[in-house]
Amino acid sequence: MIPSMSTTQIAALTTAQVVALSTAQIVALTTAQIRALSTSAVAALTTDQVAAIETRDLAVMTTTQIRALTTADIQVLSTDQEAALTTLQVGSLTSTQLQALTTDAVVALSTAQIRALSTTAISALTTTQVQAIETQDFAALTTNQLRSLTSVELPVVLTTQLAALSTTQVAALSTTQAQVLNSAQLGVVLPSFSTLQVSSL
Repeated sequence: MIPSMSTTQIAALTTAQVVALSTAQIVALTTAQIRALSTSAVAALTTDQVAAIETRDLAVMTTTQIRALTTADIQVLSTDQEAALTTLQVGSLTSTQLQALTTDAVVALSTAQIRALSTTAISALTTTQVQAIETQDFAALTTNQLRSLTSVELPVVLTTQLAALSTTQVAALSTTQAQVLNSAQLGVVLPSFSTLQVSSL
């Protein structure tokens, strides 16, 4: 029945009808049908249903649909599903959704996905999530992303993460950010500090 339904029919499904779909029926949905689901339908999906969405189908979901996923849904995404998310989709994640990612999920994010995170999203990361960013991914952060790290996040940044930054990236840190770094962190970045950054300490 499901494969034969038109996208118009899929879009018209009520939340109750969507929740009633079995995981096998979720798997049977085509990419076009997945994209046809309303945001209310996506928000109503159970965690088992979300976990059953095929990676190729997840990758075609609109950013509006992605933002409709609940935090519980985000937490059940497999590493394969996460890897399938486009940079546009990752960039559309809300701060609340991003905070729902486990540390393993943060580790699983690719460099391109990390770079796609908005500055708002970066500033919303938990301290454990910040420390979970792999060194090569941390080194790929844009200067705007680095400047969005908060006074709560910066003190927990690992020295290995800081050591991976270029001189340009270190120089992009604000004087306010420089002031919250601990002695071990300063030992890593001080050689790359500007005169202004040094004078602010």
